[in-house]
Amino acid sequence: MSSPNNVSPPLGWQAPYIGLPYDFHGYDRSGLSCWGFACLAWQEQAGVYLPHFAEDLPAKGEFSTARIRAVNALVVQEVKLWDKLSAPRPLSLVQMRRGKNITHIGVYAFGGWVVHADETANGGAGAVVQTPLHELKHQITGYYWPSEALLSAAQKDENVPLN
Repeated sequence: MSSPNNVSPPLGWQAPYIGLPYDFHGYDRSGLSCWGFACLAWQEQAGVYLPHFAEDLPAKGEFSTARIRAVNALVVQEVKLWDKLSAPRPLSLVQMRRGKNITHIGVYAFGGWVVHADETANGGAGAVVQTPLHELKHQITGYYWPSEALLSAAQKDENVPLN
């Protein structure tokens, strides 16, 4: 995506991810959920393994109130392990609402851009995209950085359990 005035987004660490396909349960380059993208970016860019939740989510393709509630519950529970920031910094998580529920996450990139796996991008097929921060302002509920405890545990284990 580009911003109004046809300004191209800067390409830094995020360049190899833009355009990767979306998959609701995905954690690798063959398909990524929004959280799967955050996990992959943190693993490859910072050497930190964040927890995976695919097994905790409803079946692929189930778009229902139960699915939305399950995702919202995971986000609300997971955010307790993160420190809230007053402003984003590179690689910080950008927590977003979709409607009334907090169900989406992105990763902040340089220059005011958010990189995220968006299931509505690419004609509805979904893809990893970057969106100007100002276009998402009405959806953003917070910026987060992993707590020291989470970072310490995450660097020791490839799949940190939630509890």
